[in-house]
Amino acid sequence: MHLPRWYVKPKTLGAGGTIDLDEYEAEALPARRQLVTSRHLLPVEQVADQWSARGRTSDVKDLSLTVEIDGRPYAPAFLLDPTLDPVAVEHLALVLSELSAWSKWQFFTSKNGSLGGDTPLDAIRKGNRDGANRAARAFLDR
Repeated sequence: MHLPRWYVKPKTLGAGGTIDLDEYEAEALPARRQLVTSRHLLPVEQVADQWSARGRTSDVKDLSLTVEIDGRPYAPAFLLDPTLDPVAVEHLALVLSELSAWSKWQFFTSKNGSLGGDTPLDAIRKGNRDGANRAARAFLDR
């Protein structure tokens, strides 16, 4: 599987095939900072305010999509995309609740063969909630 640059795989494994998490995070940090610079990730307070203004009663933090970069919490800008059904996004976030926020980011933003090459976000935009849901369950099983 091809992983985006922000989801950097460590170059080396430690003794016994273990991953040095500090090295992993250090390798991923520049690409993750770029997500903030490009406004793909926004300060969580900004997203939370606009999310509730969209009539959503769930807390953005409850969706477990919040990531931390340089000690600050950020949330995906796609939560504010008016072309996305927020109920479908909430549902998929809950289906994926056992995963880390970065794994959820990977799911939502990566092209998926079972969705005809669309990302799950594209599938939601096109009304293919069932396909996105199946893709989420398959992602959990990987």
